[in-house]
Parts: sequence; structure tokens; C-alpha cells
Amino acid sequence: MTFEEDYLRLLREINDFTRKVTGVPIIDAYFGPERFSQDKIRAISTPEELLADLNTLIMSAKDIQDKLKRIALTSDLKSLKVVVKWLSGEQISYSRLVEGIFGNSTQIRAERNPEGATGGERRKRRSSGLRCFREDS
Repeated sequence: MTFEEDYLRLLREINDFTRKVTGVPIIDAYFGPERFSQDKIRAISTPEELLADLNTLIMSAKDIQDKLKRIALTSDLKSLKVVVKWLSGEQISYSRLVEGIFGNSTQIRAERNPEGATGGERRKRRSSGLRCFREDS
């Protein structure tokens, strides 16, 4: 299978896992290839299997040439790892859960207000914009 096919298959499995644990799927609607439709895939994987597959895909994503695609997919996969860990019973603080799902907000806060920056420097940095997705996070 290609990376994209593995990604779709794994999302379907995580969708089934979240539905099993919470009663709510993470996928509202699917318009992709028929062979990956919910009717075709009914594999309930263990959290350990899902996490192993997520780690494998994260490593595979490093080979994606398009930088924005690589960052977006890696960010999604890392967020899904946090979701799977949380739903499988791992104790995660609320702040860590939010940071894990939506990005490293601690790092963003540090960039917004670096120590020692004057008010003018902070305004200048704020107006230059922030990178929300990080390849190294």
C-alpha cells in the first residue's frame, strides 16, 4: 500500500476505535475510494496496534517531499496519537491534551512573548505572524 492508502486505512480504524469507546466517530462523512469505506473496513485494532501504526506512518511521512503536506500529515498523526492514548485510558492533563491535539501552545506562547523583549519588540514580532505547524514538534 502507498502512504496515502495506509493513512486512510488507519483513519478508518481509529474512527472505529473512537466509536467503540465513545459512541461517536471522528469521521462525519467519507468521500474517498470505495475500498476504504466504512462498509468495507471493520477492523477494531487495539490501542497498542493503532499507536504502533501511527508511529510507523509518522516515520514514513518523513519521506514526503512536499514540506507543507509532510508537516500537515505529521501534525495530524501526532494529534491522533494523543487521542488514542487518551481514549485508551492514559491519564493526560487537560492542558497536555489540548496541546497534543491542537499543537504545542507552550512553544507558541514563548514565541509571542520572548523573555526580555520590550513592548515594541513584542508588537513587531506579533505582526510578523506565527508558524502554527512545526516540523520538529
